[in-house]
Amino acid sequence: GCDSVINTVTLSIQNITRVASIASICGGNNYILPSGSVVNTPGVFVDTVRYLTGCDSLISTITITLKAATRTPVAAVICEGTLYTLPSGSLVSVSGMYSDTLRYAGGCDSVITTLNLLVKSVTRTATSAAICSGASYALPSGNVVSVTGIYRDTIRYRAGCDSLITTVSLQVKQPLNTTVNPSICIGETFTLPSGIVVSTAGNYTDIIKDRFGCDSIITTIRLTINPMPSVTLSKSNDINCIMGSATLIASGGRTYAWSPQAGLNNPATNNPIASPTITTIYKVAVTTARGCTKSDSIQLVVTKGDTEGGYLLPSAFTPNADGKNDCFGVKAWGAVSDLEMYVYDRWGNTLFATTNALKCWDGTYNGNKMGTGAYVYYIKAITICGPVMRKGSIVLIR
Repeated sequence: GCDSVINTVTLSIQNITRVASIASICGGNNYILPSGSVVNTPGVFVDTVRYLTGCDSLISTITITLKAATRTPVAAVICEGTLYTLPSGSLVSVSGMYSDTLRYAGGCDSVITTLNLLVKSVTRTATSAAICSGASYALPSGNVVSVTGIYRDTIRYRAGCDSLITTVSLQVKQPLNTTVNPSICIGETFTLPSGIVVSTAGNYTDIIKDRFGCDSIITTIRLTINPMPSVTLSKSNDINCIMGSATLIASGGRTYAWSPQAGLNNPATNNPIASPTITTIYKVAVTTARGCTKSDSIQLVVTKGDTEGGYLLPSAFTPNADGKNDCFGVKAWGAVSDLEMYVYDRWGNTLFATTNALKCWDGTYNGNKMGTGAYVYYIKAITICGPVMRKGSIVLIR
């Protein structure tokens, strides 16, 4: 009954803690329970942590949810120049494959979008076109225009995007309208601008086309036929030692052209004075006021003889500007050469001298009018009839 062993025991009670919690994991990830166990599936898990003595220390009831990602393939089409907004909010504008991820608040992938994006490109072209007046032009879109201008035409894809933008510079070729009033003479022809030859009076419409086949020049021609002139020719005389020149006379026109011109004082008048040295056929082209020309000819006979009976000079002249006998000279002698002509006063002073048969003395000296009286002359020349020498006196009458 004696105490053998006296033990003093300190006793403690090891309490159990119970915890309930909720957790979530991303798809493909693991969750470690308090005890160290690893789980990766959703569910309710009871996990116990024990003391070293083996007593339950922590009993956890954990509800695990799995946040799985949704994978979505998307095909989209946008127009050139526009933007496509991915689910995450990112913007893209180039054709290609895009992977876009939306995440849960915890950071897990929520929606993974695979985008196949096609950007509809625009082709831009510029062209020039020409159409004839009254025709129309069809733009690539099918619209029809017919007025000169610059047009912007658009063809679209089914999706509504611009596919082809064409800038057309259109020219409408307007013809030039002209009216002419030509005239021709009887027997002549007229060539229209297109090359057609006509010879009858009337109204003609002539059209020249350009290389596109459009009317380029539209000409209205009012053609008139004019009559030819009625030419009449005559001469005052033939040429001899007495009559050194002759007047050729033509009528029937407005202008005259004589040939040959040698021996004529004026080949452009209707009544030239001719002084040929040999028999000559003179031809004259007579033109009317309306431009019609007809030619005719006349022969002027030159007969050579004795100089003594011809090449006469007047005994007096009256330089009073009345157009008659106003000048003293040898114009009437016709063709002469080697002329020497002198006029002297009574004291032997030379008042006039010339070697030109077309010049004559007008009764003046140094610009002063000589008085009425007799003046001496000396003339020497070679004529068609031979050498001629004349001297004597001429009376100046005022």
